[in-house]
Amino acid sequence: MLKSLTKSSRSSRNVMLVALVLIGAVAAYNWIIAPHLNYLQAAQKYELTAENHAKANKIVSDKVETKKKELAQLRERIKQASARLFDLQSADKFFSGIQTAAQAENCRIYSSQFSKTDHTSNAASPQNVVLHSASLEIAGGYGNLVALMDKLQDCPQQVNIDLLKIESAKDDCDLLICDAVVKAYVIQDKEIFR
Repeated sequence: MLKSLTKSSRSSRNVMLVALVLIGAVAAYNWIIAPHLNYLQAAQKYELTAENHAKANKIVSDKVETKKKELAQLRERIKQASARLFDLQSADKFFSGIQTAAQAENCRIYSSQFSKTDHTSNAASPQNVVLHSASLEIAGGYGNLVALMDKLQDCPQQVNIDLLKIESAKDDCDLLICDAVVKAYVIQDKEIFR
């Protein structure tokens, strides 16, 4: 091949030389430059992907912080609401003390009927909040009845007095008969709300 190259004309030698240089340049490009370019392109894609993941992580972190704050607020609201509800012992003490409170205010209880009703409606969970109520028929003077109702509602837990009906007694015009329903919500297990 070298003999034929030395015998060939100058233009063919130049063409051959250019072809060899071109083949060498292509080979050098494929062996040296192309792998580096591929590496740089992969690094750019990785950097873009890392930036996108960092942005997504920041968004998720912000949402988590917002949800944590909302959860803390809800827990505080539940704590405040549960403080206004009776537990089983204090509800029993409250309802058993109605007779004593009536006597202290010079009122007489003619009849009383106690009941409880489940307040929560989620069948999958145990019934934690129960409505305890007492239907009462009380006799006394107007001031005595008002003082008794105030005394019943004067406790840290919420007590509702519903269906209040006052009539004068048939045989004594100074005596009033009061029909009332006293309601209180009771937490079966206060530990759930802590």
